Amino acid sequence: MHHSKITVDGCNAAISDTGGDHLPVFLFHGNSSSRKVYSELILRNSGKYRLIAVDFPGHGDTPLPDWALDGVSISRIGSFAYSVINHFGFNDFVVVGQSIGGHALIENDNIIESASGICLLSSPPINEHTIGQAFLESPVMPLLFQGELNSEELDALCNHFIYRDKPRLASRILTDLKRTDTRFRSLLGLGMETEGIKDELCALGKFRHDVLMIRGSHDGFIASQYYDSIQEVPLWKDTLFEFDCGHCISLEAPQLLWNCLSEYIDSVCPS
Repeated sequence: MHHSKITVDGCNAAISDTGGDHLPVFLFHGNSSSRKVYSELILRNSGKYRLIAVDFPGHGDTPLPDWALDGVSISRIGSFAYSVINHFGFNDFVVVGQSIGGHALIENDNIIESASGICLLSSPPINEHTIGQAFLESPVMPLLFQGELNSEELDALCNHFIYRDKPRLASRILTDLKRTDTRFRSLLGLGMETEGIKDELCALGKFRHDVLMIRGSHDGFIASQYYDSIQEVPLWKDTLFEFDCGHCISLEAPQLLWNCLSEYIDSVCPS
């Protein structure tokens, strides 16, 4: 595993790259997280794919760029994601997006047109008409768009990411929350207010391959019944996969995710 930085889209973007000549799989995390949420998944790779985990701007080891100071929309994050992908120049690649990372992938037309496979973790496609149905009403939700967080708010947000008491995982999530540039959350809220969201259902319906979509049965942010209303997306095996975990699937169920993801990749990108 090689840890480095690449200069793309006005950012010194931090990545972790397993290297090699195998099929590349890009891993994008969610709001107030980091590429480290994929560390357990990467350990299971054994050289089968080239895994490239990325820190979004203002997260982990990627600083917040100047362009973000006017507001950060989901589609703008998607443009950054594509800039990272385009930097490598691969003809075939698969993308994995957790939470807002998944939404960012869907909202980028270049990724929809060029990816060989898309895996969405805790990231159901939404649009302006369905966003109110997709998320649970909770006093914790606004914290995702709040800059400074006190210790009680950090703990509350952390506990919503995972299901049941998992001290080791909670500690890792809390570390990422504290490392996130506090401006990002408020700028994301500003960007979503001014630019809104794209019609992700329509965009994903145009994807030329089946989509691997996975939800946690105990997700603290997303309304489970919303998934049942999604009709436009071509699901792999005509199945919405459900794991016995919370929102942070890659940390809570890495082996299940690896088994499912590797089978999906092999089906959409046969060697």
